[in-house]
Amino acid sequence: MKSLHPIFLLLCLSFLLAPACSQVKPRQETKTNLKAQIKLKVEKAIQECVQDISVVSDLNNTTEFWQICELDQKRRLIKIESYTDGILYQEIYFEAENDLIYAKETEQMMPKNHFAQSIWNCEYFTQNGEILNTMSLGHGKTESEDWQAESIFELYQQRLKELKSFKN
Repeated sequence: MKSLHPIFLLLCLSFLLAPACSQVKPRQETKTNLKAQIKLKVEKAIQECVQDISVVSDLNNTTEFWQICELDQKRRLIKIESYTDGILYQEIYFEAENDLIYAKETEQMMPKNHFAQSIWNCEYFTQNGEILNTMSLGHGKTESEDWQAESIFELYQQRLKELKSFKN
């Protein structure tokens, strides 16, 4: 019996395996694509949100301004800002289908009557209660040895409790 030429055999195998191999995506590429999709959804939601300040609170011993945008039955954007001791604080939470998929914390050193002098922010890309990716800019709490990215979920839950406590 005559055997097949090794090159012919390799070509045949490559054609057979190519479709299966092309279906496998590296985990990092998938996370990167998901992060980009989330970022686009957030940018769109911010553009759609025309809500003025919804609530002024003092639950955390500082005056906070809440902007709550119910964009539709599946999407909500919550933005909280406060100013204490020369620092402007901002938190953004974006939910899709009752799942937090994006959060951002920002701290801007901004003495009164001055432009912002330094900035720190951290973006959290999440899905189903897990952090997919974080992106931090500037000097802030993300540089601390004991910083835990998952702490954003605790802060988010605290904010949801505060939101429920507001009166209509």
